[in-house]
Amino acid sequence: MIEIIILALIGSAIAGIWDLKTTEVPDEIPILMCFGGVAYWYFYWITSGIAYPFMVSVVLGLAVLGLGLAMYHKKAWGEADAWILASMAFMVPLYTTGEIFFADYIFNFLIVSVVYMVLYSLVIGMKNKSTFGLFAQGVMKRWFIVFPVLIVCVAAAVMFPPMQFPAFLLAFMVLFWVYARVIENNVFKRQIHVKDLKAGDVLVEKKWIGVTQEDVDRLKNSKEYVTIKDGVRFVPVFAITLAVTLLWGNVLLPLLLF
Repeated sequence: MIEIIILALIGSAIAGIWDLKTTEVPDEIPILMCFGGVAYWYFYWITSGIAYPFMVSVVLGLAVLGLGLAMYHKKAWGEADAWILASMAFMVPLYTTGEIFFADYIFNFLIVSVVYMVLYSLVIGMKNKSTFGLFAQGVMKRWFIVFPVLIVCVAAAVMFPPMQFPAFLLAFMVLFWVYARVIENNVFKRQIHVKDLKAGDVLVEKKWIGVTQEDVDRLKNSKEYVTIKDGVRFVPVFAITLAVTLLWGNVLLPLLLF
């Protein structure tokens, strides 16, 4: 089983690096990962006579792929995200003990996704000097929501020490909500001259798929300005989550028990 785990780590890591550099992940990477997972567990079935891992791989992988593609068509995330998440289910469906590995993977995926998006957004904000000024304006604009929540959180933390962490978390979530809106509206979405449009850019009215060079040439003949959108380069989360799950199992379970 170690072979398929290594291949899953390598494939998802390559896809993540590709996403960070170009915003586009070649279709061949996740598709090969999915078919590689199915082929591996089919060969395992033939050689060992145990069909259970193959059945789990196919059923779970198809279910995850269907859900992911539905989210893609709702413009919730990119097509590569759907395929790579499915590839995790196809390639590493079980622990060696026979328990469902993907269940722990999804729990960890939620935690890693949140941490990654917060850190990514903060880094993007630091690269744009106007972000924190706009954030301050956003806080003042929504003072009737932000200030009461912060006052309640501070009061709860002072009066009830066991509530300090939940109070801090709530205060952070409210402030980050304002910050995320600033990033989305002022950094991730921007209007550019059509001559600056390049293959791979995503038009704001389209699904999360980049325009082709043919689209660029066509738009240059029909428009002067276009609005493009960017987002969190999310694909690295899949490799990070896989590594976290392999090293520590379900990291959410101890938090829930605590």
